[in-house]
Amino acid sequence: MSKFKTYIAPPALFSVYILTPLAGVLSFYAWQDTTGNGYLKVGIYAASILLIGGVLLRHIFIMREAGGYARKLQRLNAELQVTHDELNEKNARLESLVTTDVLTGALNHRSLVSTIERELERAERYQRSCSLLFLDIDHFKALNDGHGHQAGDTVLREIACSVRSMLRSIDTLGRWGGEEFVVILPETNREAALVVAERIRAAISMHIFQVSSGVHMTCSLGIASFPGDGQERDRLVEVADQAMYAAKRLGRNQVRMITDPIVMALETETVMAGSREEMTLSGTVDALTAMVEARDNYTGKHTQRVGKLTIQLALALGLDTSETYRIGLAGRLHDIGKVTVPDAILLKPGRLTEEEWVMMRKHAAAGAGIVSRIPSLRALAPIIHAHHEHWNGAGYPDGLVAEAIPLGARIITVVDSYEAITTNRPYQKARDASWAVSELRRCAGSQFDPDIVDALEGVLISYRTEAELVETSRT
Repeated sequence: MSKFKTYIAPPALFSVYILTPLAGVLSFYAWQDTTGNGYLKVGIYAASILLIGGVLLRHIFIMREAGGYARKLQRLNAELQVTHDELNEKNARLESLVTTDVLTGALNHRSLVSTIERELERAERYQRSCSLLFLDIDHFKALNDGHGHQAGDTVLREIACSVRSMLRSIDTLGRWGGEEFVVILPETNREAALVVAERIRAAISMHIFQVSSGVHMTCSLGIASFPGDGQERDRLVEVADQAMYAAKRLGRNQVRMITDPIVMALETETVMAGSREEMTLSGTVDALTAMVEARDNYTGKHTQRVGKLTIQLALALGLDTSETYRIGLAGRLHDIGKVTVPDAILLKPGRLTEEEWVMMRKHAAAGAGIVSRIPSLRALAPIIHAHHEHWNGAGYPDGLVAEAIPLGARIITVVDSYEAITTNRPYQKARDASWAVSELRRCAGSQFDPDIVDALEGVLISYRTEAELVETSRT
């Protein structure tokens, strides 16, 4: 084609189109003229044929050339589309790198913060609920130390994948940092958030992570809801974080809300143990309770449970934080006097004889004597001394009656009995909470302060409500 274009210049080809009508006219007259020269006719016919052939050839080459241009344009369009798709893919990848945590695929911290702000603005505008879950992987440092950081990365990826699979399309998962994640639950109140959090906790605890030959991990979660727990991002994150750390302190692998009585009790204890002197006091109490537990594991665990429930009950009775903290310490130390009881009696698997009971009943006065020798604990001695006194005066060691018994001692008496009834002992199987409350009610007004029994029942009802929500989330 290039040779043809070189041989026949564009002006010459253009002249072909001009001469073609003339050739047609001459050919027509030559055909009509029967007297003319035969050679002239042949020349005219030949010239006409050549002109028409030239026109046809020109059209053929134009069509071929146009087809080439069309194919080239199609190829360029295809290349342009590929380049466009690659550019879109790279832009999407770049945007993902800006907003997404590379390891887990969840939102990164910066994007997560802006998403929380946006969801809270929407919740406020339309007067809807919005909840946050703060998730922290339990014992993650031990996993990294024992199996290496690659194993930790594997666990983070699998947890992110597991959590995402249980969320709605409107929910958002983000990595707050390290082994901490935050889940945003729009249109979700506190009770519904508890159900979601419990499902996540259960799924992670049952998951076998692809580390070594397979390991189990657990997580602790805290819940905060708009507007009840706060109306600004920083406050909601802080509340969810505090609830999560309370779950850690209470044994891990659980879900907690800041409104849980036991979480409120822990917060009270933390606030009251803030100063250096109070931290020293708390350390002294820890050492004494550890001594009791080393002597008798059951008694040690029992005093810990009594201490926690005592704080919740004191709060329910409306006591201030200072008094609550003091009674909580007395609850943890109420059985410290049992270190003076001989092992044959303290660790006896069966019921005690009357003579042995005489020895056992001395532990209240002995415990008061121990703490009274520690200046910072001296104020607890009257509570510990009287924690076996009865409302009707039939208790020991002094036979005090009704309000003559220190309030802290009356609280510990009720909690101590409840915990004893609901715990397995060598000579008695544990009873359920309902049976224990019925027994406390039966003895209210004789052994126990009736008002304190009522308050304990209220605390236990709040527990039962929470337990029912958790049970619903598991079914």
